[in-house]
Amino acid sequence: MSNKSQRGFTLIEILITLVIVSIVASVALPSYKSYILRGERSEALAALDKLMNAQERFLLVNGTYTLTLSQLGVPVSAGEYETEHYNVSAEACPNPDGGADLNVNLCIQLKAVRADAQDGYIIRNSMNQLIHETEGSLR
Repeated sequence: MSNKSQRGFTLIEILITLVIVSIVASVALPSYKSYILRGERSEALAALDKLMNAQERFLLVNGTYTLTLSQLGVPVSAGEYETEHYNVSAEACPNPDGGADLNVNLCIQLKAVRADAQDGYIIRNSMNQLIHETEGSLR
């Protein structure tokens, strides 16, 4: 009778390893997606800051804000400033009393909407308010 030693892994060992890897992946993947979204939101915030600074310069020269972003000297496609993940557009600020929108001489808001609709939107207005409606919290 020969005594052969067997090498390799048993089916049970492989299944246990697979279960452990699955559990770790199920915990790590949502955290990773959240991390990526927060990073991409910072891209939108930087674009909003850049365009709001351009709006303020435009206001100093012309006495009014503009809804036409191409007048700010930034590259525009179909009336929107595009970043890698967000499209930014300008609109008049809504009236807090619920009436007609405010005059663009008084207030302008820039709205960044995620291009793939995976996240909500971020708004920065000329009164230095940051308004956000997103799937997760803005950090």
